[in-house]
Amino acid sequence: MKIQPLGAPLPPPPNAGNPYLFLMSGLPGSGKSTAATMLEARYRAIVLTLDQILVPLFGAEHLMREPALRLQRVNAARGSLWRIARQILSRDISVILDDGFFTRNARHNAITSCQPDESTGIICLPFIVFCDAPLTILASRLTSRNKTLPPYCHLITPEFCGACAEMFEPPVQGEGNVVIFRHEKESQGRPWGD
Repeated sequence: MKIQPLGAPLPPPPNAGNPYLFLMSGLPGSGKSTAATMLEARYRAIVLTLDQILVPLFGAEHLMREPALRLQRVNAARGSLWRIARQILSRDISVILDDGFFTRNARHNAITSCQPDESTGIICLPFIVFCDAPLTILASRLTSRNKTLPPYCHLITPEFCGACAEMFEPPVQGEGNVVIFRHEKESQGRPWGD
């Protein structure tokens, strides 16, 4: 995976009073967690992962349940993550939210919900990190990943990945600072085709 010059460059370490909020956006298997680990080391940030709440509470099979219940659980977990992120950012520590952020609305809501209270004098600077990989690479990665699931992960079926691809809205520059991590092979912008 490499950083492409299609979006904003990675920023320098943050100044005091301006921690970074990184939103990891991309389809399952696109490299969000790998990129989050790289950013964590570079910025001494704290990574908050949606699946680290959902899987221990509801089991790895929670995604296979009724869609309305699944959405209710995901939204409740997101709300908790965003409150935790706001508290961490208020202490002038950068945060990485490893969630997927499939829609522009989800990214906008996370950015506005995570801003520290104005009384702290801290303003976090948001970056959307778009992890882009072609469908063939995603399929290969997910097949390998599903054989030996890492901790806090759930099985990703081709059907689920397809449903994610249907709803995914790639980040655009109008959303703010967008950094693009792109797999070097076969990348075509939208990994599932147009």
